[in-house]
Amino acid sequence: MNVADERKAAAIKAGSGAKKVAPTKAKSSSSPPPKTAAPMKSSRTGRNPRAGHVISAGDTLLLKTFSTVHSRKKAQAVSAASLLGLESDERKFHLTSMEWVSAIRRGIPSSAVDALTAFLLVSQTELSDALDIPVRTLVRRKGEGLLNSEESAKLVRVARMIQRAEEVFDDPDSARDWLKTSNTSLGGETPMSLLDTEIGAEAVMDTLGRIEHGVFA
Repeated sequence: MNVADERKAAAIKAGSGAKKVAPTKAKSSSSPPPKTAAPMKSSRTGRNPRAGHVISAGDTLLLKTFSTVHSRKKAQAVSAASLLGLESDERKFHLTSMEWVSAIRRGIPSSAVDALTAFLLVSQTELSDALDIPVRTLVRRKGEGLLNSEESAKLVRVARMIQRAEEVFDDPDSARDWLKTSNTSLGGETPMSLLDTEIGAEAVMDTLGRIEHGVFA
């Protein structure tokens, strides 16, 4: 073997003894996005508080309760016109002074007597005493269908006082009880017992005004 062949064989032998290195996979330059925390939810509402205007479950319940109570009170509101059977349009709560004058001159329906006794939870005799109208007259008027102007004015006075009392106390039951309870500001008389005269009705109205402004009586 010549020198050239010996060198070639040595080169082959050296190459066969070298360790083969497995090719390495290139690492991707992009790394997976970091895990982000899930949007924080309110434990009370289930809404994301970062969105703003968060109302708690308790507040929601309170609002619903207030709405229900408010609607109930609104439905229970007393209207003098409806008590006397004068206004079928429920959207019209108050009559003007001239409308009241016209109604009194025409005559209040006699069915208003029963409506007032039912609301006040009094007998016809008790209402008769409060109005200073004989029971026999009220019975006769029921057959006729209308009260005369003087009697109508007295019923209107009572009905308007009922409405005013309910506005002040914001509750029909409280208004009813107050009208039938003796009052020191009225000389120990019940408000109902003073409604047979204009002066007495003015005293009752004045007392309700003072109660409305925090001067209890």
